[in-house]
Order: sequence, then C-alpha cells, then structure tokens
Amino acid sequence: MPASWARRDRVVAVRGNRCSSEGGLGEGCQREIWKKIMKTMSFGYVSELRQEFRAEGLADGIIALLDKRGVRFSDADRERITSCLDPEQLQAWLLKTPYVSNIEDLFKDG
Repeated sequence: MPASWARRDRVVAVRGNRCSSEGGLGEGCQREIWKKIMKTMSFGYVSELRQEFRAEGLADGIIALLDKRGVRFSDADRERITSCLDPEQLQAWLLKTPYVSNIEDLFKDG
C-alpha cells in the first residue's frame, strides 16, 4: 500500500513527511468540520526556530528602546542582550528598558 493512502483503522494519511488526521475523512462535511476544530486548537509545542526568532525580536526591541532613549551601552552589553535566549529574562529586560537611565540598571535584579 503506498504511503499516501489513508489507513482506515487509524484514520491517518501520510503525505511526504507530514501526517494528517483528516486524510481518512474523505471530502465533504466531516472534513470541513475537522478542519474547523483543528484551527481552534492550540498545541504546546513551539519550534526552536520560532523561539529563536522571538528572542531575537525581544532583543531587537530592547536595543531599539535603549538607543531611542540615549542609554549608552557597550558591544559586550549588546552581545549579552542579543545572545540571551531566555524569553522570561528578555521580557523582564524589555519591561525595565523604558525606566533605566544606564545599562547597569537594566541588568540589576529586582
């Protein structure tokens, strides 16, 4: 049986490297209902690439705000911000950025 055929016992169709639970539903009303249900569900998995892009965006925001406010920082400070991949830490720095007058205040705990 080719991999693209749906297995009726598991209602799973394999297409290339993707698995789809809608494959065994055929065309019609059931398939459309399945698609609507799947669009409303959120899945806990976040890819590493997405996490990196999010971290990069937060770091860019911090750097932009510091620049806009005229807060001076070194290349080492920039590297510390842009190399951080912890979204909670980046979020904390981003929220502090509008209130700091120097870079040391940004990196202080609390």
